[in-house]
Amino acid sequence: RERESSTGSAETQRKSNRPLSDLTMRRLCLVCGVVALAVALAGADDTFYASPSGSDSNPGTTKDKPFRTLARVAQALGARPAPAPASVFLSPGVYEQSEGPLNLTAAHSGTSAGPVLWQAVSSSPSDTVSVSGGVVISGWKLASSAGATTTAAQDASCPSETSPQADCTWPYSTQAQCEASGCCWAQGGLSPSGHWCNQYVWPTNQTLVADVSSIAGRVQARHLFVNGRRARRTRLDDLSLFKGAKMNDGGFLVASTEPLSWPNGGAGVEFIWTGSTSPWTEPRCAVKSVVPSGSNAAQINLQQPCWANLVHKPCGQGAKGPPSAVENIGTMAKNFGLVAGEWALDEQAQKVYYVPMPGETAESIRAVMPTTELLLVAQDLAYTTFSGITFEHATWLRTSQSDGYVEQQSGSCLVGSDPSNYDCAEDWRWVKSEGNMALSATTRVQFDRCVFAHLGGVGIDFGNGAHQNTISNSYFYDISGAAIQIGSFNTFNVTDKSKQELGNVVTNTLVDQAAAEYRGAVGINVGYASGTNVTHCEVRNVTYSGVNVGWGWSRHDDTYAGNNYVAFNKVHDYKRVLNDGGGIYMLGPQQGNVIERNWVFNQITPSSGALYPDEGSAFMVWRDNVVTTIGVGEWLHLWTGSIHNITVEDNYADTSKYRNHGTNCPMINNTVFPPGQPPSAATAIMAAAGVTKSSPFHHLTHSHHQL
Repeated sequence: RERESSTGSAETQRKSNRPLSDLTMRRLCLVCGVVALAVALAGADDTFYASPSGSDSNPGTTKDKPFRTLARVAQALGARPAPAPASVFLSPGVYEQSEGPLNLTAAHSGTSAGPVLWQAVSSSPSDTVSVSGGVVISGWKLASSAGATTTAAQDASCPSETSPQADCTWPYSTQAQCEASGCCWAQGGLSPSGHWCNQYVWPTNQTLVADVSSIAGRVQARHLFVNGRRARRTRLDDLSLFKGAKMNDGGFLVASTEPLSWPNGGAGVEFIWTGSTSPWTEPRCAVKSVVPSGSNAAQINLQQPCWANLVHKPCGQGAKGPPSAVENIGTMAKNFGLVAGEWALDEQAQKVYYVPMPGETAESIRAVMPTTELLLVAQDLAYTTFSGITFEHATWLRTSQSDGYVEQQSGSCLVGSDPSNYDCAEDWRWVKSEGNMALSATTRVQFDRCVFAHLGGVGIDFGNGAHQNTISNSYFYDISGAAIQIGSFNTFNVTDKSKQELGNVVTNTLVDQAAAEYRGAVGINVGYASGTNVTHCEVRNVTYSGVNVGWGWSRHDDTYAGNNYVAFNKVHDYKRVLNDGGGIYMLGPQQGNVIERNWVFNQITPSSGALYPDEGSAFMVWRDNVVTTIGVGEWLHLWTGSIHNITVEDNYADTSKYRNHGTNCPMINNTVFPPGQPPSAATAIMAAAGVTKSSPFHHLTHSHHQL
């Protein structure tokens, strides 16, 4: 099945020197061709200029008389008699979309002769063009009182935030020890120094408050970004109130009156089930109300149909007990004021509270609250390129509302009250999460050298017949859901090619900390699609899987999905929280898929495998991949007989653990090597994987950077 191989053997050299297949070369040429075509600007007929200091009453056709808003640019583009090549030059600054998205349609398109190019113009790296859906919160001052703030100063003997190693080891092994020390306690998050580990806590008397009544009606309690960092919502650290709790049709009956003191009558407090309904999901339901029940108890009513859907979650995965976490508890949280980087919204008073990180002051913080769910909506847009633009600050509010976030897999959820949702065999009913950049039926739309950051939903979503779109040389950071989502999850029987996802490309792109909030989401998520190319990407620091392609399990013998190519990618530090996923994961039959020359490493949770074709996966080839440092996980996980007709050849792993219970799944010439001693052929694959030096973000691939 597998063989031991020493570095430098003749067989190793043969595989190292083996030329790429003709199919591989054609696919790589396709990627290069699409990128070159989209970047090139041929014969632009119209030129427009915009600047945050401009005016929408300007003509917008000269650099010294620019428009101010992107909506005005779109109006000018849409007024052309027909689609044609054009250039839009955007001067540095923030283009506010805080009251709604930029809407583009076929009328705003270019043609095959040349695209409409939306180009950021800057003279230095610090000159950024930002399309932001947020409002800057100003007027911060010290709060006179807010919850359980403390006047204790940080003791000099407390560990510094840089003291933990990469595994985040602290001198305190329990919360009680940590609190007794007067120093700190920690929850999952990103440390100021860039360690992906615990959110550090320092005693503080510096709780800040700001008035947000000026944006009343647009204030939301889900997302706040401070100095480029996602602030943490308050949490209920002590869940003992659920001891002996009884589940009922409304939610929970608890033998405690504590919930009666929750802000807003409990409305908006959010319950989270991490891996308890299924190891790969993290459903959420918000509280609707809390009412007394007798003298010593309270009934916690959860939003409907969220709670009903969670209790009846398909495939035997319904909620069976209390949540594992309670979030958005407001300033009533016992430890509010102790957790640095934490925030809360007092909706009635229209005030935002924030506990600053060490070194932050009322004068030094820049706090941005997203007030729109959509930055860009593109319908039937074609031949358009966005270059060098940062898209940032958007929220997504469905989770806080009646449907909640009843996740079944990879961000697809139960929505609505139809009892058919509960049928395990009808996965096509589950609804995908929505993108802050929503592109529908677009053709040859490209995002090149763009940044997507601090987004509260899926970063960018292509669907409903997306053809030959490209994301290239870009950077996704701090995204609540999947960074990139291509395709739908209910189109298994669609034969109309105009409604299929065909020939889309993601290349030379860095994805860091996707699924930052919805931790069952993945880095790059592809549903039913054909001809998708995911190449030379790096996906890191994700709580579940890195790259997912496919849907449908073994419920369909075949679909239009296939000929998808996943190659030369680097996927690491994945499955940091949830389980039963993979570095690269496939699902369902996909004729002609090739997964090759990827390097997958640093798997955190133990189950399943790095290379994971799940139920029904079929008709694909996995070859020349390298797997290292995955702990007790399996380098290959073919766990059931519905996985069939898969060839696994010429792969490398530093562990001999694998599983092959598939049907007609030959394993050919795979190599196990001692940890830390990869053969030269494997070393060459590892060196070639991930973002290339041509990317403007290549320098970030060697560090945990944040903007």
